Amino acid sequence: MILLSLGFLARVMQFWLSPDSRQFPIQGADSFYHMRRILIALFEPGKLGPLDYYQGMGGAEPCLWPVSYSYLHALFVWVASLGQASYDQAIWLAALTPPLWGVMTAGLLILLCLRWGKPMALAVGALYLLLPQN
Repeated sequence: MILLSLGFLARVMQFWLSPDSRQFPIQGADSFYHMRRILIALFEPGKLGPLDYYQGMGGAEPCLWPVSYSYLHALFVWVASLGQASYDQAIWLAALTPPLWGVMTAGLLILLCLRWGKPMALAVGALYLLLPQN
């Protein structure tokens, strides 16, 4: 349970450390990459294709998961804003998804720990702690 708590805190601490409650931190190049794609999916429908020049480093190889990830986040933002998100609201809502995924993942892992017992709980907690936050 301690490892699950540490993993959860790692996901939400960036929001607690934000100096202004109206601001949100986006950390690392990966977050900016995904935020750009989420905003394209929301505000420019049909322009988010499977080819991404940034993904293939010049090769522009088709890759399914970034598109699926972007559309899943865009769908969350659209539903949470009742289809009326402004640009700033969309950014703020999209920035909330990592902690929300963290809560859902922690809940699923707690259920698995309860089912499998103590021997597996340590491994599951360590896995959650080491998983990427996004």
